Amino acid sequence: MKPQINQVIEARNTIRDVIVQTPLCLSQVLSDVMGFEVYLKLENLQATGAFKIRGCYNKMVKLGRGTKGIVAASSGSHGIASALAASRLGIPATVVMPSASPEIKRKRVRGYGASLVIHGETYDDAYALAKDMALAEDKVFVPSFDDIDIIIGQGTVALEILEALPDVDFIGCPVGGGGLYAGMLLVTKALRPDMPVWGVQSEGAASGALSFQSGHIEHLDHLTTIADAIAVKSPGKVPFEIIKQYGDGIATTPDTRILEAMGRLLLWAKVLAEPAAAATLAVDWPAVTGRTPRKAVFVISGGNVSRALLVRALDSCEEWPSV
Repeated sequence: MKPQINQVIEARNTIRDVIVQTPLCLSQVLSDVMGFEVYLKLENLQATGAFKIRGCYNKMVKLGRGTKGIVAASSGSHGIASALAASRLGIPATVVMPSASPEIKRKRVRGYGASLVIHGETYDDAYALAKDMALAEDKVFVPSFDDIDIIIGQGTVALEILEALPDVDFIGCPVGGGGLYAGMLLVTKALRPDMPVWGVQSEGAASGALSFQSGHIEHLDHLTTIADAIAVKSPGKVPFEIIKQYGDGIATTPDTRILEAMGRLLLWAKVLAEPAAAATLAVDWPAVTGRTPRKAVFVISGGNVSRALLVRALDSCEEWPSV
């Protein structure tokens, strides 16, 4: 697919009254530690605590108020976004979440008025049931990432970054099913085709990285990661085609480093990030890419994290860096 910058601009106008145009902030302490300017795109301050509302609302606003309802599958943040978007549009919503989904995310789904169904151990289990329910009940299935309207909505993150920091020379974002990364690529490769944009996954859920390396979609039988928001057994077909064509690479990092990055973000940069959101700060990017950026932006994709996991993250890192 060719970069469709006009569609992303249209999406931004569509979702403008629902989303927060989140801050892009320079972190001096992280810049000192990492050796280059580090900017954080704070999607953890988004309306639902994560970027997902951008794509959800862009998708669902096109359904109209006459639909019988929507069904979504989610490990958490997409479910919250689907519930809020449906509430704003007057559409009945059902969200299917796996048993491993954090309770904090379940509460927010219920809080926005959606019916919640818990099924299976992984996102893929929840996805299968949600698809069946939508078909059986004649409702619309709203994908988490495998949909072009969702992807275009997520691309508004990149549009805001490039407008706020035109001379950025590296962007990193987390990758699960690929919706955010694909949306970022549609925008950046249209406006800044030579600028590297990388994704990152946990080593225990690296389906996207394996797929990018092989050139075709790979499927994992098992997932082992604390980063529930990016724990999928295979990337989506629609985003993968975009990633395969325009992506610069997908790095992987162990959960131990993700925990450390979460703790550092909170203690050092005063930013609350869920594991997926912290993953991009858990990578030695100059070593991975072979170059040191001057001004890098990392997408803090969400901040929906349990207290117990946050305590583990704080215990895993030093209280202040030696710089």
